[in-house]
Amino acid sequence: LLRQAIVVACGALDSYFNDLLRSSILTVVRARKRRAHEALRKLTLTLEEYLSLGSYEDEDFRLQQIILKNFERKTLANSNAIGEVAAILTVEEFWRDLGQETGEVPGEMRRRIDEIAGRRNDIAHRADRPEPGGPTDAQGLQAITHAWVNQRVQTTRTVVVGANAIFTRSHQRLEEEIRREREATGQLRQELVR
Repeated sequence: LLRQAIVVACGALDSYFNDLLRSSILTVVRARKRRAHEALRKLTLTLEEYLSLGSYEDEDFRLQQIILKNFERKTLANSNAIGEVAAILTVEEFWRDLGQETGEVPGEMRRRIDEIAGRRNDIAHRADRPEPGGPTDAQGLQAITHAWVNQRVQTTRTVVVGANAIFTRSHQRLEEEIRREREATGQLRQELVR
């Protein structure tokens, strides 16, 4: 069950960051607009996608679909992809912030996340067969220990729990930016009406 634990932990990490992106992306776009992360600013739309915005009753929902389409083939279970999603969601120094949130050393967390992601890929794509000359277990697969798996699975849990706290605060700040902008826009409209 150790190999299954690796696969499940990586799947959970990928799902968490995909769900986070899905639930937060419109808030980021509304709050940051042209100040959004470069990956959003440089997003390209086909003519069909652009024209489809006006044909949807909920244009925001359609915009969300278009943005998320650009991430559908991307795995979000390694440290670089996680950092990229965090930056898009306005957390520029995610690993540093996560270290402060959890009390863990950021570089160590990144290393363990990348190790479990790499091992997950070995399991899923190579049936965990060893590299030539590499250590093996009794079944001839890559050697694996409970302690190694447990530490990395726990790291994925720590990343998700810490990330949730970080992104909750970030989302609240974005919502506050939106509220202040709406108030300012409303005040400006009231002044123009007078």
